[in-house]
Amino acid sequence: MVKAKKRNTKKVIQVGENALPLETLLVDEFEYIWINDADTPPVKEHALFKLNRLNSYYQDALFLIDQTSPWCNRPEILTALPANQILYDQAVEMAPDCQKIMQLKGAHQLDFSDVDALATTINKYFFGNQAGYRMPPSWFTIAPGFEGVFVSKANLITNSRLILIISGTWQLIQTLPNGCRHTC
Repeated sequence: MVKAKKRNTKKVIQVGENALPLETLLVDEFEYIWINDADTPPVKEHALFKLNRLNSYYQDALFLIDQTSPWCNRPEILTALPANQILYDQAVEMAPDCQKIMQLKGAHQLDFSDVDALATTINKYFFGNQAGYRMPPSWFTIAPGFEGVFVSKANLITNSRLILIISGTWQLIQTLPNGCRHTC
């Protein structure tokens, strides 16, 4: 099922026989897209692969692989998917070479039959519409369900401010002079 593009969202793409009921469980930063035909583009006019490589349009997408996915034992496809952006069902049986690829890609194995837990994992631990490069600092956000400690390590240049989060609030702790370079 190909849907119209939802703007400013992180795509959560599943290719398999049956859609997971995730659409209403994911927060607004995510757009769940299910397709049952691996040759159908998840987003109209944006093929998933170009010249045997993942289309850069999907470089930040999260991929869900269940036991019905045609990709389970396709090393050339698994290799093309982005690292740390793959979740696969614990029921999936893969050849040893594909298991090794999943391990190298930082894929996480979860129980897809517990859709609530799957949605919670996506909502808490993945960032919607945030690549982290070539973006002004004002665009950075923290997932609403994030629980934990925020540690910032950066190279700050020109009119930069060092900010610390204490109990969920932003607190300015230092403003660096114009032209100053500081590594923290």
